[in-house]
Amino acid sequence: MILHVHVVVPGATDNHPIISKIKTITSVRSTMGTKPFEIVYPNQNITSISFHPDGTYFVTGDRSGFLQQWSAIDRLQVSLWTMDTKEQINAVAVSADGQWIASGGTGKKVTIWSTVTRERVVEIAEHTGAIHALDISNDSERFASGSADNTVRIFDIASGSRVIPPLQPGYTVVGVKFSPDASQIAITTTYSSSSSFVSVYNASSGNCNLSCTSIQNVSRRLPITLPVWSFDGKQIFVASPGNITCIDSFTHSMSAWGIHDNDNRRVSIMTSGKSIAYSNGSSVSFWDYSSREQIGQTINHATPIDCLAISHDGRRLVCVHYGGITVHSLEGFIPEDYLPGILCLPLMRVSATALKSWVQGDPMETEAILSDEIAQRSTPTHDALAVCALIRTHLGEWETALDTTEMSLRIKSSPIGQIARSIALVSGGKQDVALDEMDFVFCDCNPSDIKLLLVIKSMLLFVCNKRKQAISRIHRFIDDCDERMNDIYLQVLGMMYLKQGDYGNAAQTLGIVKNPFTAEDRGPLASLFIIFNWNFENLKSIAWQRACERSYATGSMKEVGDTLLKMVTPLPENEKERAHGDILQEIITRSGEVTLLAWTGKSSTCNSCLPSSPAVYAQTQLTLLPPEKDELDKRIAKLRGIVPLPDALMAYGSVTCSQPARFARFRLLLPCINFRVKTLKKEQENVYHAETVGLGDVEFTTADSLPLKQPRKLIFVNPWIHHLRKWHGDRDEDKESDVELDTHVGSIPDADINVGLVHEPMIEEDPTPPSRTLDVDIHTRALELIARLEQPFSALLLLKQPDGAYKRVAADNEIVVRGIEDDALKDIRVEFLEVL
Repeated sequence: MILHVHVVVPGATDNHPIISKIKTITSVRSTMGTKPFEIVYPNQNITSISFHPDGTYFVTGDRSGFLQQWSAIDRLQVSLWTMDTKEQINAVAVSADGQWIASGGTGKKVTIWSTVTRERVVEIAEHTGAIHALDISNDSERFASGSADNTVRIFDIASGSRVIPPLQPGYTVVGVKFSPDASQIAITTTYSSSSSFVSVYNASSGNCNLSCTSIQNVSRRLPITLPVWSFDGKQIFVASPGNITCIDSFTHSMSAWGIHDNDNRRVSIMTSGKSIAYSNGSSVSFWDYSSREQIGQTINHATPIDCLAISHDGRRLVCVHYGGITVHSLEGFIPEDYLPGILCLPLMRVSATALKSWVQGDPMETEAILSDEIAQRSTPTHDALAVCALIRTHLGEWETALDTTEMSLRIKSSPIGQIARSIALVSGGKQDVALDEMDFVFCDCNPSDIKLLLVIKSMLLFVCNKRKQAISRIHRFIDDCDERMNDIYLQVLGMMYLKQGDYGNAAQTLGIVKNPFTAEDRGPLASLFIIFNWNFENLKSIAWQRACERSYATGSMKEVGDTLLKMVTPLPENEKERAHGDILQEIITRSGEVTLLAWTGKSSTCNSCLPSSPAVYAQTQLTLLPPEKDELDKRIAKLRGIVPLPDALMAYGSVTCSQPARFARFRLLLPCINFRVKTLKKEQENVYHAETVGLGDVEFTTADSLPLKQPRKLIFVNPWIHHLRKWHGDRDEDKESDVELDTHVGSIPDADINVGLVHEPMIEEDPTPPSRTLDVDIHTRALELIARLEQPFSALLLLKQPDGAYKRVAADNEIVVRGIEDDALKDIRVEFLEVL
């Protein structure tokens, strides 16, 4: 394949020292259709290279002092930007979060650059010798620098402050590398070209875990490479010409294996997944570091390689050699099982990048990633096409999805290709055809996949509205007592119950699951998630929450408490309070209704307005007494002479137009009417007497210690705004519930679980033109609401905190107040308080 591309470096002139262009090359295509391209770079100039975490570009540093970013995927826009550091660069590193670039060289200083602004963020000049090595920890919080001054220094990347004293391995540092969990740091040093050593230190304390260990160096002219770690952090690898050495990071035992090459030039290695890329001279070979056997094809260049880098997803290799940079796709050079970016799920293979995007709930981005992956290969895999077809179906593009499945099946007749076709047919309304064609999946399947395929057939029946039959089939699978598949069956059955609104059975079924699905799961449920867009994460919590919401919607507080108790019973004691607290705050936030705050006893550590145990709902009663109609009419007549129209309308608007209560990170934003405490006396043990503004005298009991000398920190509140509006008739009296439970499954793209609230307008607009009659009617309605506020109600007592927020005072008994006094009727306002 001949590739002719000309590249213009932004801001560069014809005599720019690193003007770059793509030269015409003849690339050797592998049987898998990889497409390497080469960037011409004058002179033997580049010293270091590092990939951005998304694998789309890489950064180089060179002897001329230029830091440059290059595209790894776009042949028409290779050089993206260039910065002149004014010193020879020996080492560069890009952080795992993509925000920072570290560079260092002969200037004896380390510079941290922002990838967004391309400006210096931190500059450190603690070393007394040239910088030879740099690395940034995987959490992107620290960086390490190694120098010719025989020290390694670790710094905080944001502030630039050194976190531990300098590490002193004793010789010139040529390589540093954090372990995957950033707990250790491996260091390679050299005394001369024939004397090389490896040390390992604790990256937090600076303690030496492995002192200078001499490494065999077949070559007497070249030092060993920088160290690299296995993906699990259990092994450290270094290399020299003709040799790779492995050090166990726990036992510190050492072993080596020979690489049969005839060159004796500069060596580079990089780990990727389960393999090592080893370069010596002009070739790159790949090795399984467990079996120590060569895998895949050897990549050959015309000139010797100085350094190399592999993208984080394992899909791209960049080699720097005399006069140029070559970018390779590793698909086709090594088996796919060795590519960390390719995940082998049951029935399918999918890239880690695409799966991550899908799990994060971005199907459009997922489809774009898959389409790009397909376009990069001359012959796309049947897996990639089938998965792309599934995502397109979930996006509603079922006709395009059908075309994509046809391409997949032409390349290889496979179960996943046929499944993708059936799913697309269902989305297109052809359920019967889909069910018939689903039977073809068993023609080309692996016998070990049959049980999973039977589950998929049952799920397809469910989405085709044959729910009873589908659930019956899953029950029969469970009865087979296959321990390996039992958790899969239970979670699929639980999801089916959830989708048809049977929350009790869903909670009961999911309660016996031993290994629930997580976002990191790579088993059958991950495949089912992609195929049907059924997210199995946190299913048990969702089932309990829906069961509680249904009980709450019917007004059964006792049933809410019973359901929560059943939910937390299997949990460890230290997790129970947080678990039911999560559910309660979710219910209040979704409904905006606060009857769940009507309890007495001890407060939860999650939020003071929530109870420490749901058992309190078995006996709690909420005192809210609406007056009889005749009594209400008398009070309205009396109030006409007490509360002027402006004050009445102000109170009316404040109550009816207030926003509902909600939680934000366990902080309750509570709309309520407040009544300040003027004086507070302690009558006897736990018994207090308060004189208030607007409620008169109130007596209550609490075990909490209250500030007797600072009573103004205390307020009584009426939080039952929802009930006032409900009694007042601002909402339709025909409504059965303020919470509507949506259990519709619908088409596959919408097959998730939703519980929605229908928020009616607080005040219904009357089309009648303004008139004196209407004014009188509004006045009457406002006075009716005020009359209801004169009724006895259950009050909450709140204590103001130093930051201005409040905490609820846990009362031993319900605090029932007699209603608002006449003097306070002219100043009724709803305020939002933040309760911790």
